[in-house]
Amino acid sequence: MSLPLRFKAVRKSDGLESFVNYDMREAMLGSNHCAGSIDIDGFFSFDLNSTPDLDDVEICQSTGLTDSRGVEVFEGDVLLDEHGWMFFVVWEKGLAKFRVRDFVADGYVYAANTINNMRVIGNRWMPAEELKARAEAVSATVY
Repeated sequence: MSLPLRFKAVRKSDGLESFVNYDMREAMLGSNHCAGSIDIDGFFSFDLNSTPDLDDVEICQSTGLTDSRGVEVFEGDVLLDEHGWMFFVVWEKGLAKFRVRDFVADGYVYAANTINNMRVIGNRWMPAEELKARAEAVSATVY
């Protein structure tokens, strides 16, 4: 059984997330849709009274993996390990797989299978102060 092809939209200016509530594969190939057509309004629900600035929106694919609490992990998510280090999830185009990259040094890369030992605390477009506060709160209560 294959996993659904799921995505979320993130507003890059503040990190606000909007989840796609349907399986993208079915939306593209299902009998109720023309092949290749996607209802763009179904993607974005940041503000129902306005159309999002698409230059400010990042579409992030699900890795198909979950963190230590069972939360689905998406490309661009920021993860916290048990030592208090932050990482973010990237798609390595040349390798055709998801990897976990050190958030601070931006140099250390780990296999995506290390995600199940970490916790999602936000995404890489959130303000640094908010990520730091979340990391401190999680570290104080969990580890």
